[in-house]
Amino acid sequence: MSQVEVARLAGCLGNDISRYERGEKIPREGRIRRLAQALSVPESTLYTNPPTQSDAIRARIEMLLEDMSEAEKAEILTIMLRMAEKRQKPTE
Repeated sequence: MSQVEVARLAGCLGNDISRYERGEKIPREGRIRRLAQALSVPESTLYTNPPTQSDAIRARIEMLLEDMSEAEKAEILTIMLRMAEKRQKPTE
């Protein structure tokens, strides 16, 4: 895929892509998200530091959350909070 095609899909200019690649310009978080979607990769792969397993999981969760309703997001949060509470309780 060309820089122009990526730029079109991410909603920016072709020369922006070139500047991102050379490190002359740093994209904002929303642009990183759109670039990742355009390239079909997790957002974490676009950061300078190598992604960790947690980064990959976080990126996957973010992608899934984008398509969920507010009610579904609230349900996921409730589940995660319950899991966190279980970890914090001392075992008897």
